[in-house]
Amino acid sequence: DYPTVNPEKVVEWNPDVIVSGYMNQEQPEEALAKRIGWSEVTAVRSGRIINDIPSELLLRPGPRVTEGVWALARRLHGRAVDDDEQGTH
Repeated sequence: DYPTVNPEKVVEWNPDVIVSGYMNQEQPEEALAKRIGWSEVTAVRSGRIINDIPSELLLRPGPRVTEGVWALARRLHGRAVDDDEQGTH
């Protein structure tokens, strides 16, 4: 089981960034922009759709989820995260 979010709520929340976990979706920006009201969402307008992190790192429970969290942190902060920050010293 996993939570579902009403697409109308996403428009209401107007996020700055959207993380896409779809597998095999080549152009999520275009797909999201086609949804009713989503073309006005800040993340869609500014192209802040993160879709280059392998979905198995974010969506599949297990030890590799930490790799997904660090990959997401790097994408959100726009810089490399060093080993000391990751706690792997």
